[in-house]
Parts: sequence; structure tokens; C-alpha cells
Amino acid sequence: MTSPKNLEAVPSLCWNCSAQLDSPYQCDRCVKIQPWPNGTDYFAFLGLPRRLCIDLSEIEERFLKLSRVFHPDFFQDSLPEERDISLVNAARLNQAYDTLKDATSRARYILELESGAKRKLKKTVPPEIAAEIIELQEILADYVSLQENDPAKARTKSDLEKRHAAMQRQYEETLEHLDRLFAEYDRVMDEATSPFEPEVRKKKEDILDRIDQTLATRLYIKRMMDNTAATLEGKDVSLL
Repeated sequence: MTSPKNLEAVPSLCWNCSAQLDSPYQCDRCVKIQPWPNGTDYFAFLGLPRRLCIDLSEIEERFLKLSRVFHPDFFQDSLPEERDISLVNAARLNQAYDTLKDATSRARYILELESGAKRKLKKTVPPEIAAEIIELQEILADYVSLQENDPAKARTKSDLEKRHAAMQRQYEETLEHLDRLFAEYDRVMDEATSPFEPEVRKKKEDILDRIDQTLATRLYIKRMMDNTAATLEGKDVSLL
């Protein structure tokens, strides 16, 4: 298996025979699989560009190919070192696939890669929906306190069902907004001569901030939806 073009941290020598490596996955001389290179992110290891818009079929194809290379079942009678490499690589490969195949987790992963320790992903309540969250908390608390035979119970239930439908639309809109931001980010990266140019870095950071904010909004809308649905089903839930 050939080395992906954008893999920057390919180890120079095979751990088993010390031959020069042309691939980060397997030695051409002794055919031993190689450990996941230090500092190599999921995109690079799968041979994918660090982009937010990725063809899911391509992720699937890369994952299946590498699964056949590293699957532990193929190394039960191998050297202990190779068995260990197989187990570690297979586990990380599964984690890489799970992370990159989902748009939200892929965005969070890129946020971490691009910003590192400088950025703390937003976990505070987005200001644009703060009032909505407080109002919903009060309505849910009132609904739980009402007796089943109280006419207000039915009216509040109807209101909550309408709010839940509206939140579902909001939730879908955040995904549409993320799609637009993903395309904007990828366009900036594709057009850049270098990702380290000051103007490129500024544009990239601005887009990442907006992605981060949208992800936070999406998270809280999902929590509101889940709490509303659970309350309507009569479950004991903790309010937001």
C-alpha cells in the first residue's frame, strides 16, 4: 500500500528490518505492518485532505482498505510486536472512521487540530438562544407540576409539541448553516498558496469561530429537544 501524499510524519525505518519505508502502513521488504506514526492525524493517516466537506464513500473506502491491513485476526500467529501494532492501529482506525464520517465530530476534530490548546470549544449557552432556554425550563417545570386532569396540562402539552417541532426545524437549519461554513472553509484552504499566510490564517480562524458557535447552538437545541420529548413522555429528566 502506497503512502498518502499528505502524510507528513512517515517513520524513516521499519521497526523490524530497518529498511527505508515508502509507506506508513507496511514495510515493502519484510511486509511487517508499521505503528501509527507519531503526530499523524486521522485525515493524514487515511490519506485524506484536512477538509470539512469529504465524500463519505471515500472515507468508507479508505477505512475498509486499511481495516484489511491491520485487522487483529490476521496477526494471531505473528510476532508479539506486530500483534500489538495491529491492535493499536485497528483501534485508532475505528476511532478515526467514527470521527470523520460524522459532520459534527469531523468539525470538532478540525477545530482541535487547527487551534490546539489555544482554543477551548464553546460550552457556554449561546446568547442567541439563552432566553429561549430559560423560557422552556419554566414551561417544562410548570408542565410537570400540573395534575393530569387539569385543562392547563393539555394546553401546555400542545404548546410543548409545537415548540419541539420548531426546535427540530432550528436543529436542521444549524446543519444547513454548517454545510455552508464547511464549504467556505474548504474554499479558503483550496485557494491558499500557504495555510500559514496571515490573511489565510485570519480568514480560517474567523470561519472556525463561526463553526464553533454553530456547534454550540446545535448542542443546546438538541438538549432542549431531548428534554422536551422526555418530559412529554413522563420521564424524570434534569432540566437544562
